[in-house]
Amino acid sequence: MTFGSSKGDDLDQWARGLKADLVVMGTCGEGSGRLEIDCRLVAPESGRSLGAAHGRAPLSASIQRLVRTPAPSNPVAGVFEAVVSPKPGGNTKSFVRLFRLQHGKPIPFATGNAPSFQVGELMGFFVRPPMDCRLYIFNYDALGDDESVVFIYPLPQVPFRSFHERKSYLFPACIDPEAVSYSVEPPLGRMMFKVIGVASDASHGDLVEGLDGSRGYYLLHRKDLKPLISLLAVLPRSAWWEESVEFWVMEYPPPFLLLDQNIRRNLMGNQDNFKSFLGVKIFNHSNS
Repeated sequence: MTFGSSKGDDLDQWARGLKADLVVMGTCGEGSGRLEIDCRLVAPESGRSLGAAHGRAPLSASIQRLVRTPAPSNPVAGVFEAVVSPKPGGNTKSFVRLFRLQHGKPIPFATGNAPSFQVGELMGFFVRPPMDCRLYIFNYDALGDDESVVFIYPLPQVPFRSFHERKSYLFPACIDPEAVSYSVEPPLGRMMFKVIGVASDASHGDLVEGLDGSRGYYLLHRKDLKPLISLLAVLPRSAWWEESVEFWVMEYPPPFLLLDQNIRRNLMGNQDNFKSFLGVKIFNHSNS
């Protein structure tokens, strides 16, 4: 389990507060068509460097995207994004998958592809927990000015429940049968989902305890980060898991692409209708 620092937070203070024995620090970047990684092992109490290492790896498409992804620009996102935990039993499979809703059906993204959505599209996600657990699902804008993280689940008005190992759950339908998807909205750019599961039989570790739910949802502010991290830090590693999934929100699609597929096909089959349609749309857009 690792907990990173962010702008405005002192790494040594974080490490001392969590009683960390050692801290791994480092940098990465592109060089000669490769990923270059430099890191060092530091004793937080003394600041003494205990060792250093350098590594290289070929620049795959996924690595290029990660290397060029901007770091979180607000302190809450920076700290929260660095809260990670090894998957139970060394499992390398993903427990969370995003999907795009097309013609009423969820279409998952291929493994390894960074999901991207256009404003106005419909999305959701599957969760298949590796253990019986309580789920906490967060959404945040890593580059935004709002220093808060929104709980997508749990919600104050929805009864708390346990989610079972190796069973797939579709969100938001599993908590509200009338809601089959979320509507993609601005801001544009990189967004994050983080899912944390705490074992159902854990005697403590309620991550929403003490949070204000008067808005109809929970918000995690900067002052709430340390209590949340402290709760996770005292849990055994086998008692919780975490997975983060990034996705990208892109520009609005052209009006033509928002049409039903059958309507587009009919318009394309009649060139005069198609030109007329485009002319009306361009005219309306320029006068809006």
